[in-house]
Amino acid sequence: MRFIKQRWRTLVFAAVTAVGAVCVSGCGGDDGGDDGSLNYGGKTYRTEVIDGKRWMAENLNYKPSSGGSWCYGDNDVNCNKYGRLYDWETARAVCPDGWRLPDRADWNGLVNAAGGSYTAGKKLKSKSDWKVRSDGSSGNGTDDFKFSAIPGGTRDPGGDFSFVGEFGYWWTATAEDDRGFVYMQGMGYIDDNVDERSSSDRIGFSVRCVK
Repeated sequence: MRFIKQRWRTLVFAAVTAVGAVCVSGCGGDDGGDDGSLNYGGKTYRTEVIDGKRWMAENLNYKPSSGGSWCYGDNDVNCNKYGRLYDWETARAVCPDGWRLPDRADWNGLVNAAGGSYTAGKKLKSKSDWKVRSDGSSGNGTDDFKFSAIPGGTRDPGGDFSFVGEFGYWWTATAEDDRGFVYMQGMGYIDDNVDERSSSDRIGFSVRCVK
């Protein structure tokens, strides 16, 4: 656990000035109605209603023309599997019309609906793709809510990628302060928690949209 905490600290960088959200090319999209799907950018995403809100049940894989997003390891195959990683400025602008980046309250509602932060990870994580734990037990979830959280890893501002298959991190729309730190939510193979942390807005994390 100490190693994990040390690795986490390497993801926190000096704060940068927060910038306003801008609309990216192609930010419009079909909101999908209530049929359980969302058509956006040539891809159909599965959606689920949890805590009275409709969530994307897959990580976003939309490439805006403005930049600010990456496939893990710069490999397109990983985008198809895990979705793209976005910096926060891009994450705030990339959801389709009628959808938005969830804030802390949205995530707290989701986590509470799944039993609270100490156990929600088990119920929200996908049934596959998570690393096996050191004791040989599975790091996968039960996906009780069909949220299908997957471990898409991270990209740091220097261009290094880490944690795919081990950890998944998702942006919230809520800034912690005016120095470039933002709240995010994390799940890992090592336990069943959903952990709220803050991170530099320059890190690349996964995105789920909500409405």
